[in-house]
Amino acid sequence: MRISRFFSQLCLLTLALTAPLNAQSAFAWKIITQDGIPYIPLEDVRSFYKFTPLKKERGSDAIQSIGNNATRLEFGPGERELKLQGYKLQLSKPYRYSETGDLLLSQEDVSKLLDPILRPVYITNRQEVKTVVIDPGHGGHDVGVRSAAIRESDFTQLIARALAEELQKRHYTVILTQDSNSFRSNQQRAEITRRQDNAIFISLHLNSGRSDTRGIQTYTTAPAAFNEHPVPGNEHDAANIALAFALHAALISRTGATDAGIKRSHFSLLSSLNCPAALVELGYATNEEDCTALNSEAYRQTLCTALADGIDTFAAAMKPDAAMSPPPAAGFTPPATYEESAPKATEHDQQAEEPQKKDPPKPSRRKRRSRR
Repeated sequence: MRISRFFSQLCLLTLALTAPLNAQSAFAWKIITQDGIPYIPLEDVRSFYKFTPLKKERGSDAIQSIGNNATRLEFGPGERELKLQGYKLQLSKPYRYSETGDLLLSQEDVSKLLDPILRPVYITNRQEVKTVVIDPGHGGHDVGVRSAAIRESDFTQLIARALAEELQKRHYTVILTQDSNSFRSNQQRAEITRRQDNAIFISLHLNSGRSDTRGIQTYTTAPAAFNEHPVPGNEHDAANIALAFALHAALISRTGATDAGIKRSHFSLLSSLNCPAALVELGYATNEEDCTALNSEAYRQTLCTALADGIDTFAAAMKPDAAMSPPPAAGFTPPATYEESAPKATEHDQQAEEPQKKDPPKPSRRKRRSRR
């Protein structure tokens, strides 16, 4: 199985640098609460992952960074902006500063964004990926975004069929939520997905915006906020962001497209699913340069190859016997066991990750985006 070189190296080298000298010792995370939200000093994150000391820049566009020879994390200039190895992500909570001026990251972002990406094989409820559900966005009378150059429903059909063919060559079972450019409700798409075992869900779309806005953007379900009922999609918060990152990094790396970032939101379809899921906006139907590329058969094949590579990367980390064994190095012996972990989720977050089967959670009253 072909694996994204960057993602596999990231996993290997991160563990090599995070493995404790004494496997029985636990990391003492410092929790600082602001406005009722638990935060963790960036220095603790740096220390846990054995990254290099902080690099601070001054000025209104200041960026703070940590990392090592294989990995780089950059925070800023916006208070929810993060770049991991150059790929854009959006934090769930704005970062804050302590009374002493230290940058603070929310405990939620450390546990449900950073750690699943850096160490995906430690996702506790991971499952081997055997089936890929491909969801061509829109269809039938719902054509989605349209412009003089492209119609979203026509494009998603083309890319979905080509991706299905590529994945079948890689020995996945492939399910299409619709394959004749016909209308399917979100409920019907979700029901098709729920019938599959060991599955992941990929929804394919085109974006819209100003004529000068372009690029690839990836979404997954937002973690349940405090005082909010979790949705079924929150059961896989960790796997969702790991999948989204694997797809997005492969797409940006292989196509060279503008990076429009990875975001987490409340799309009704993704929120209702019982497996890891992501929605990918493969370009802007309202941008001339994007449309020229999207209408090219060669570029569409590049998109398919990148998506398949991202799925391969994620699937490799989800295997039951997957292990982030560090690469061989003279004088380095990995510990026999590894017991350190990222900060535990709050009681509310733990409930979100393991919904009670006997008493399903009620849907949140928050208005969810229903277009996707």
